[in-house]
Amino acid sequence: EHFVKLNSFLNCNKVKKLGVTSIKQIIDAVENTENLELNSEKTALRLKTLETLPEFKPKKKLKSEEKPKENGNPYDNLEV
Repeated sequence: EHFVKLNSFLNCNKVKKLGVTSIKQIIDAVENTENLELNSEKTALRLKTLETLPEFKPKKKLKSEEKPKENGNPYDNLEV
């Protein structure tokens, strides 16, 4: 549970910049860490200390949460 597949790391630009080209390289690096663990098939990893995922807080509001825009007609609010 909460594992990330190793092949998804190969698509990350920062991982590519490090020169990582194979899952074997990731496995070798993760096996020697204290904070990460591999699943039993060695196809995914996760943080050892992560018991539950943190709550997702989007930076932008979803369109469904936005207020409807007011009518752009400036004469709608004039009193007569």
